[in-house]
Amino acid sequence: MRQSLFIIIMLLTAGNICGQRRAYEPGEIRLKFGLPSLNSFALNPQNETRKTQTGWDGFELGLEYQYHEKGFVSLEYSINGAAEAFGLKDIEGEFDQFGHQSLNLSQNNIIGRVTIGYGLTFAHNIWNYTRTLVPDSIPPTRELVKRRTQSLGFILNSYYRLGETAHVGLCYRPYFLKVVPENKFDYEHIISLDIMWRFRIKK
Repeated sequence: MRQSLFIIIMLLTAGNICGQRRAYEPGEIRLKFGLPSLNSFALNPQNETRKTQTGWDGFELGLEYQYHEKGFVSLEYSINGAAEAFGLKDIEGEFDQFGHQSLNLSQNNIIGRVTIGYGLTFAHNIWNYTRTLVPDSIPPTRELVKRRTQSLGFILNSYYRLGETAHVGLCYRPYFLKVVPENKFDYEHIISLDIMWRFRIKK
């Protein structure tokens, strides 16, 4: 299923590169839809050592308001994962499972085909040590646990406009302040390579 979705995305994006680039106009509202192609996690779950993993999974959905020909604001909701083997096969055995949900508010500047954004993000980060496709009669090699944290941080991104709607870019979310399960300063991050589309819904 994911292989087919990936092929469809590549075909849509390739066709879009040949399209005309319409200039963004002040006052327009756009729908933003993205598919993180690659996510890199660095998390510090409670009572665990630092956990890192890179994989593919997730989506993002948001709204943008163009207030100036060279600037717009964006509000988006993002879900990111890091399935092993890029999610192309089922996992058998024990493994680390990473998840990330965030609400992001950013200011974005347009420089030619490039947009550069910066703002604030609030995240719900997840790390599980779990297993699948293993009989219950076989004991795990370590305790199966679930860890949840909520954090505040910043969002920095940059996208290159390929055509009328398609963009490719990089998003960096560093988190510094944990608010759940306890208030403390603790650096974590999510880095994503994205394929993203912008659709005008109101001029």
